[in-house]
Amino acid sequence: MRSFVLAFIVAAGAVLAPSPASAAPQPVVADLFSSTRAVRISGDIAYMASTAGLVIYDVSDRSNPQQLSQLFLDRSGSLTLEISGDYAYVLSGEIVYEEALLRIIDISDPLAPRIVGEFSDLMESRVHAMRVNGTTLTLGEGNAITLLDVSDPTHPTKLASLPIISDPEQIVSLALDDSTLFAAWVGLGDQALTGGVTSVDISDPSAPTPISVFALEGTPSSMTSIGDMLYVGETLTAVVALDASDPANIVEVDRIDFPLTGQVDVYAEGDRLFTGADGGDSGVLRVCERDSGGGPCRLHCRRAGWSVRPFRCRQSGARVPGSH
Repeated sequence: MRSFVLAFIVAAGAVLAPSPASAAPQPVVADLFSSTRAVRISGDIAYMASTAGLVIYDVSDRSNPQQLSQLFLDRSGSLTLEISGDYAYVLSGEIVYEEALLRIIDISDPLAPRIVGEFSDLMESRVHAMRVNGTTLTLGEGNAITLLDVSDPTHPTKLASLPIISDPEQIVSLALDDSTLFAAWVGLGDQALTGGVTSVDISDPSAPTPISVFALEGTPSSMTSIGDMLYVGETLTAVVALDASDPANIVEVDRIDFPLTGQVDVYAEGDRLFTGADGGDSGVLRVCERDSGGGPCRLHCRRAGWSVRPFRCRQSGARVPGSH
């Protein structure tokens, strides 16, 4: 699945790249490590986390990506990556019995990245999600969210930890909208897997406060946000659109099913939603944006790689962020 996620994000970057008006957008492929687990784009720089460490590419020429540097990182068998300002936050700790470790890397000079801080007071093998908002970094570890103060990158400190579901449930993805955190989680205790989204007020990072819980019909595998809309990728296999404009009353407004049996990953860039589903030997990637001439429920999709299916919005009150 991780190889699919990589292809999914790289294809998304290719679609976003400027192209001549007369030419159809074409995916651009660079030689990447097969173990790449996460990709983030900031301006004309691409950052990739893999077992080879943090690899940095110049993608200013979308047709010819160039590697700038590579920083070896030990304990990098599983990685989550976020970029904020001049720092990359690299998290390992998903594999069973693997010691979790957060590293803060100064990337102000992409030719010479360097580790400036570490944080290791984390749950073993159960840290699966990370988000950065200003000087606050939030982790989903096990059944709890943990908030860190990273105002001093050389000395990250824990502000608070809040269990939001009962153990052994597992937080799998996080999304942010201003001072509201949304945590998607999987229920592991029952015979049948369950899932949900919990909203948390983190306006005071030292005292996070639960707001509400929304129960999902399926099992979440990923989540992203555009404005006050949440998009949750589910296993077996759908994307669920949630109106979270009132975090105390989250409402499902649409469900888009995929004709595959794997899990769905979602990613947002601007007002575009990228959704990808894995079916083992095949996959579907849908790139959708609001159709300015079609009303609030119309999404326009274009080719992004692999097979492409139409992405239609049911006429059931669903809306696209930015519409009224």
